[in-house]
Amino acid sequence: MKEQHSPWDIRLEHLRVGYGSRVVLDDINAVLPGGKITVILGESGGGKSTLLRHVIGLSRPMQGHILYGGQDLFALPERQFRRVRRRFGVLFQDGALLGSLTLAENVGLPLHEHTRLPKATIRATVLRILELVGLAEFADYYPNELSGGMKKRG
Repeated sequence: MKEQHSPWDIRLEHLRVGYGSRVVLDDINAVLPGGKITVILGESGGGKSTLLRHVIGLSRPMQGHILYGGQDLFALPERQFRRVRRRFGVLFQDGALLGSLTLAENVGLPLHEHTRLPKATIRATVLRILELVGLAEFADYYPNELSGGMKKRG
């Protein structure tokens, strides 16, 4: 009987990742189930961040496949690859806000980069999003003016 997978699953098949000729992880086979929380644990320097960089398409694997809905991410035409990558979201440990931009500018950056929406529409959208997480009144603060928890919600 064939194993069933959700179209939202991320499948890693015989994945080898690293930098240059240095292999960090080899022959990784796993299914990261869609709609579930998956934790990647390991010692410092064990390859967790390297694996994540590859899973979200920032680095190309040395060998193997990363499949989203059965499609190999790195076999997609460039335009489709970019479309799939735009659906990814990553929360970095330190919040990863750009220090030279306000909270609102940081939150609105993907809309500025990937849409042709007017600035006023983007600003209104950003303020609604910040309102949902209790940060609307801090929209024009810079990251160094926010607490750690506020940065993560932004």
